Parts: sequence; C-alpha cells; structure tokens
Amino acid sequence: MLAFVVAGGELHDPRRFAPFARAADLVIAADSGYDHLLAMGARPHLLLGDLDSISPTALADARHAGIPLETFPAEKDYTDTELVLREAVGRGVRCVLACGVFGNRLDHTLANVLLLVSPALRDTDVRLLDERQEVRLVRGDVHLRTQPGETISLLPVGGEVRGVTTTGLYYPLSDATLQTGPALGISNVATGEEAAVSLTSGSLLITRLFTGGLDADRYLRHSVPGA
Repeated sequence: MLAFVVAGGELHDPRRFAPFARAADLVIAADSGYDHLLAMGARPHLLLGDLDSISPTALADARHAGIPLETFPAEKDYTDTELVLREAVGRGVRCVLACGVFGNRLDHTLANVLLLVSPALRDTDVRLLDERQEVRLVRGDVHLRTQPGETISLLPVGGEVRGVTTTGLYYPLSDATLQTGPALGISNVATGEEAAVSLTSGSLLITRLFTGGLDADRYLRHSVPGA
C-alpha cells in the first residue's frame, strides 16, 4: 500500500508530483498541502492539521467536496507533517512518499528530516522529496535505481554508524565507520544505474540529487516496488 502525503512547505512546481497522487492508495494533505494538491489536479482522501496556512479557496473546496477533515489546535505537540506521517503509518502503508516538507524555515526542515528516525516510523519506508532531491533513512540496507552522475550523500544520525559498505558509488566504502558530525559521506556520485548501501549498526540518512530533477513517472517505475 502506497501513501502520498503533502505538507505545506515549498514546491516550485506541484504539477511534477501529480503522478504520485494518481498512483497512491492513500493521499493525505497537511494544512496548505491541500493547495499543492489542487495545483496537481488532485484532492486528498483526508485533510488534517491546525488549518493556519490553508487558503480560504482550498478550505472551501475541501468542504464542498466532502473531504474528511481532522483539525488540531495550533498549540500541539506535533507538527502538521508529523501528524500526516503518523496517520499514514497508522493505516498500515508500506511506503510513504512525502513532499512539501522542505522550505525556508530551517527549523521545520530539520525537524521533518529528523522525523525519519522516529520510532513511530521505524517499520515504514518513508521518503521525503522535492523537485530536485530525496531523503530517506537506512538502518540495514537499501538498493537505489540511479542515473549516472547523481549525487548521493550519506549522513549518520544518532551517533556512530558501523559496517558501512557501498557499491555503485564513485568513492566506495567497505565496512567503514561514520561519525555524526564529520562530512566523510557527503557528495558521492552514482556511477551506473544501481547503487547499494548497507550497514551493520546505526542509522544513516541518504540524500540524492536527481539528474535533471525529479521525474515522478520514472521514479514510480524504478524506485517504488509495486507502484
């Protein structure tokens, strides 16, 4: 089961994500993420959040279309992005594609990226995307369908990461130890159409910069099993 969640962060061209909305079994909007979905020509199965940023037009559309709505107070313990991710995971999805999670608020961007290490998301494949890049977490191993020249960076989180081994990258690692802080894993490069990263302990953020930007149809075909 594939979920597509849309938060209210920056998207320069929401239409690029329309294939995700069409392919997903579950679509959830967080607040002004509904505006992004309308720009994609789509509507969610659920709208939630504190509704402090959704446009009046989008809110009226949601109510007219009968979209289920869950509202939360502005003073709450979770960001709207965390709420939508928890909702998706709670419905038993196997993979979550999330956009609108980056922007000009560095605190929100960092918080959204660090959600990937949340225990609540531990058993779900959650990927954060915008028009240029993807961020995901690996605790064991991951295989990537790449294009030659893509920039791949490995960022330890939560302390030491041991047994890091890579294939398909220009700068190979073999049973390496990466520490949180030093930038040893930054700016590696995919050399072919497949890359793999494995580790024996710890948690590693993987970021990739798409050559030519995100191609949502290609991404679904090659990077999302069963999509």
